[in-house]
Amino acid sequence: MKKAIFFFVLFPSSVFAQNAGPVALDGLPREVSGVVNADTVTVQASNNRSYCCSVLRTGGISSSVEFTGFSNFGAIVPVARGSDLPSVRNSNNRFCWIDSFSASQYTSSRNLLLGNISTSVSAQIWCEETSLYGNYNTSVSDFNFLEITARTSISSTINFKVRLKSSVTGQIRNSDFTLTLDASTGDTIRRDVAIHDLLGNIADFGDVRITHDGAPGQVSARMSQYDITSTNPLNFTLVGQEKFQRGTYHQ
Repeated sequence: MKKAIFFFVLFPSSVFAQNAGPVALDGLPREVSGVVNADTVTVQASNNRSYCCSVLRTGGISSSVEFTGFSNFGAIVPVARGSDLPSVRNSNNRFCWIDSFSASQYTSSRNLLLGNISTSVSAQIWCEETSLYGNYNTSVSDFNFLEITARTSISSTINFKVRLKSSVTGQIRNSDFTLTLDASTGDTIRRDVAIHDLLGNIADFGDVRITHDGAPGQVSARMSQYDITSTNPLNFTLVGQEKFQRGTYHQ
């Protein structure tokens, strides 16, 4: 019998449906019994945030339950990340995406389809926000860099969206890019984004949100501020740094 399994991942007080019990965002997996083909996991997402949902059969390593499809995502296509670090099993055991609502969408409900199940099983299912949050302040230093690092165990491409919101003017600036990870050449790749360039070289401060379709914990970020100590040779000194936090608050 087809049924829906509901998850709400908007805030830290989010809960699963009554049959799975309450759970906090980034909390422990919740066990759901009687899972069969065509059951759905329904996720209540927020606009311009990023998420991952994972599923594992209870009672040992198995690929006999996984995500086999999705609906009500509009133009968004979730990326299978179950094999990426930290691995949960096969690729289809975790789906990740950057959420964005179009003007024609009136709901933020996303549906993930469960399948590849030979018989009714119990499964652990959990959803996490992967957005990274931090701050910027170009008045502290003339050299502010958003340093984003991605780790890989397999070759893949991670899509990013960086959003800066000024606390002075309320203006929002966006920047999109990708990181291509090659497991055969290295375990990490870093991309540095010059905040002054995004702002047009003005003194400003505000909030930063990074969304991506990588696995939870696969991407980290920090805001680093530098001063020049000499010009010949050119030397920099780190004067401040903030590590971004995952899914801790919403702007």
